[in-house]
Amino acid sequence: RAMEEDSIFIMMSSSKPVLGVAAMMMIEEGLIRPEDPVSMYLPEFADMQVAVLKDPIDENVSPLRLDREDPPDHRLVPAKREITIHDLLTHTAGLGTGGLGSRLATPSPFPLPPERTLELEMSRYASGALDFQPGERWTYSGLVGLDVVARIIEIVSGQSYEEFINERIFEPLDMNNTWFNVPEEYRDRRVVIRDRNMAPFFDRTTNYFSASAGLNSIAEDYLKFEQMLVN
Repeated sequence: RAMEEDSIFIMMSSSKPVLGVAAMMMIEEGLIRPEDPVSMYLPEFADMQVAVLKDPIDENVSPLRLDREDPPDHRLVPAKREITIHDLLTHTAGLGTGGLGSRLATPSPFPLPPERTLELEMSRYASGALDFQPGERWTYSGLVGLDVVARIIEIVSGQSYEEFINERIFEPLDMNNTWFNVPEEYRDRRVVIRDRNMAPFFDRTTNYFSASAGLNSIAEDYLKFEQMLVN
């Protein structure tokens, strides 16, 4: 099928830079600070623990990656400090990075049912353990860390994340073809994903406004966003 100028793409992790701009707006306006503990806004993230291998008992080893489905023998140790907004923004929090601690969290239904929201998912994200001590490693948090920041933006702005980025980013830039939920009349413009596992996750109505991978957009809209960054 020939690509059109108004073809709608699943933006995946190109959703993340939008969250970066939204977070910097809140920092610039003094509503949040990078050094703020996440638990200041979301108490369930206080007193997090870090998953480490059971042996050696005298050394707290956080495995870099897991090549098996079932988690190896492990134990939990206290986090040396709380995770901060800065940790989440820089992928150094150890939250949802695919390591041992992530395996201990309550599993996610796939796709998320329409009644789930950022607010409701926070307790699930906090229910596991961290994959490593905050600030001691960089590992990409593909679907969790920045969604926690999006929830904090909701709390301090008094708006849903969708409302906030529409009002503060998309409307000023005339990004009129960027949505979490593609309007029914435009769905025939979508670039089709033929992967059976991925398509249901995106081709549905959602109230979970993922800052990590939730947006749909067209090339012209995203070019406007990128040009704004260049300016």
